[in-house]
Amino acid sequence: MFHPPIPPKPRSRPNSAMMNGNAETDGVGVRLPPSQSHPNLPSVMHGRGAAGGGPLPNNVGSIHTAVEPQLVKELIYVFQGIEGKLIRRDPGTLKYYITREATISPGQASLTLKLCELGWMFHQIEQFTEKEGGEKEYGLVGQSFVTALREELTEYYRLLSVLEREVREGEMTLLQLSVWAVEPLKRFKLLVEMVSVAGRTRGGALASCIYSFINQGDPVLKGCVSSLLTAACRPLYTMLMRWILDGSLEDPHQEFFIASQPGIQGEALWHHKYFIRKSMIPRFISLAWSRKILSTGKSINFLRSVCMDSSPILGRQKIIARLEETDPASLFSCDVDSPLLEVAGDAFKQMGQHVLDIMFNKFHFMSHLAALRKYLLLGQGDIMRYLLDLLDSELSQPATQLYPHNLAGILETAIRATNTQYEDADILERLDVRLLEIQPGDSGWDVFSLDYKVTGPIGVVLTPDTMTRYLMLFNTLWRAKRMEWVLSGTWKKLAYLHKMSRELREMTAVLHQAHLLNSEMVHFIHQMAYYITFEVMECGWDKLLKQIDSAESLEDVIQAHEEFLSSLVTRALLDEGTLEMRNQLRSVYDRILEYQNLLDKLYLDCVMEVEARHSYSTRLRERTAAGEYGTTLAEEEREAERRKQFVKDKLCGAKGAKTHLKVISNSYQDMVRLFLLQLTCSHEQSLQGLSFRLDFNQHYKDKDSRLSRPLTFHHRRMSVMSSSVTTTPRSFAD
Repeated sequence: MFHPPIPPKPRSRPNSAMMNGNAETDGVGVRLPPSQSHPNLPSVMHGRGAAGGGPLPNNVGSIHTAVEPQLVKELIYVFQGIEGKLIRRDPGTLKYYITREATISPGQASLTLKLCELGWMFHQIEQFTEKEGGEKEYGLVGQSFVTALREELTEYYRLLSVLEREVREGEMTLLQLSVWAVEPLKRFKLLVEMVSVAGRTRGGALASCIYSFINQGDPVLKGCVSSLLTAACRPLYTMLMRWILDGSLEDPHQEFFIASQPGIQGEALWHHKYFIRKSMIPRFISLAWSRKILSTGKSINFLRSVCMDSSPILGRQKIIARLEETDPASLFSCDVDSPLLEVAGDAFKQMGQHVLDIMFNKFHFMSHLAALRKYLLLGQGDIMRYLLDLLDSELSQPATQLYPHNLAGILETAIRATNTQYEDADILERLDVRLLEIQPGDSGWDVFSLDYKVTGPIGVVLTPDTMTRYLMLFNTLWRAKRMEWVLSGTWKKLAYLHKMSRELREMTAVLHQAHLLNSEMVHFIHQMAYYITFEVMECGWDKLLKQIDSAESLEDVIQAHEEFLSSLVTRALLDEGTLEMRNQLRSVYDRILEYQNLLDKLYLDCVMEVEARHSYSTRLRERTAAGEYGTTLAEEEREAERRKQFVKDKLCGAKGAKTHLKVISNSYQDMVRLFLLQLTCSHEQSLQGLSFRLDFNQHYKDKDSRLSRPLTFHHRRMSVMSSSVTTTPRSFAD
């Protein structure tokens, strides 16, 4: 790095021997002789009457006048950090003091010590430049700052050369020298404070330290800070230009507010390779602008490394032309947004739009997003219903007996038999079957899942974590869809049983109870399906499409998709705050499956009974047609006893269907009431509305007074406490 030449320092004058004895320190940081307690006292003179308090010599005024030129000459050296005969510097504290040999007035002493402050500040600045200027670790910004300080010292040396000429010509008094030193004193005070605050800070943090001094009332001092800040920002300006235009980071000392992690390739580049180093963000660049700048360069690297796209970007030449008109001072020179940041904002918009065009047109991102909605969020109804029919026998087995290739074959059959066959070939190749982690006792229904393979640039939005949440949503929606399919099957079973009741009139009471429970379950499942499909999925999907249409960059699309998924996870009872509701809903689903098993068993028993009665009637007709007695008394008694035993064992007995139906019905209603209470106590407004919809006719509210209490914090807390107390014994009973 180039440093401006520094004029040679004047040679030090011959110094007298250091005086012995202790010296006192005044309040401005310079040392006084031991005989001086304050510069305003007359004891600063070293005449015979000074100690005894006698009259001063008559020639004291001439002595003071004769010493003044010597003081002025030595002050010129002190201004350069060089001690003289009358003004010395303590090597330990680096503070200046006046020797005993100087017979000067208190006013001269006070003014001299005040001017010595300029030499002390010069030494501090020079020491800082020599120390930090020789260290490469101080970084490019720090070296630029040191160079600017050296330029300030160069101007100061020019002033000293003028003063030295005036002194040689004998036209400089102590008072005139103090007038000359007013401007350097103010400037050096600012510089010393600046270097003390800056310390070992580097990069953007150093620029922030310098920027904190920009608000000066003195225009000269403000211009000084502005010139220093301009010099310090020059490396940052160069890094910013290269990042915005080429996406390259040339930051050997980690000074830029954008950093990278080497070794990261592929889709992970967008999320993990580049990040903002917040400690290095200058104060004149906001965090929002930092993110836009990060996104601009990240988009360039994403197109180059992941999308393999080298197509020209519209408006790039105009951006380059506008950037060439800016300079480092434009970063901080404006009160609102600087011209440089405005150009960076335009570059951000153009680059973001170019990335979106590539993602939507070349890689068909919206088509893949729609496929996820159709197949992992069960938006394509025909294939899901057909899959349930085909997979029933396969998934009813234990999970350990499932084979993925068999399930994949069933999926292929469902695709060919439904409208899914008209999907794009790339989407169908990505659609596959996946088995989740198997736990002891799991059935095929618990581990089955559809999967969508994500490769290429779309993986920036559809990350592995995102796809995991899609699988969670599929599992929840698949379970709810299965309940709907189960209740559809139970309704068919009830229709068959109703026809059988014409012959099995003993079933009337059982069927009535089964119809009531089936209607409750159908209402519950339909309302849950409506809530998830329309209030959660459709509303969230519509909002997502609007946000994608208004997105300025890929980051906006990622954020919109993240909000969409987070909303689905929360409102579908999949987050940590809805764990109790999710477990309660699964318990309700378990009761539905128990009801299905009971109805299947009842159906088989009734079919066997009807067949037995048909066999008995057929035997009667055959015997009668042959001219024989249709039956005997013993056979009639056995048939009557068998029918009586069927009613007792299968229908109305202690272990009959009616008893089991009552147990399932009571358990189901208790669990639904608790689920409604949990929904009512939720802070999510949509879940409170779901509670009202599930109990629109107040059927459950009339049975539980807690559901009719106002939704205040106190009643919510007491309801939750009482619900936890009432559910504890039931959990042990289960």
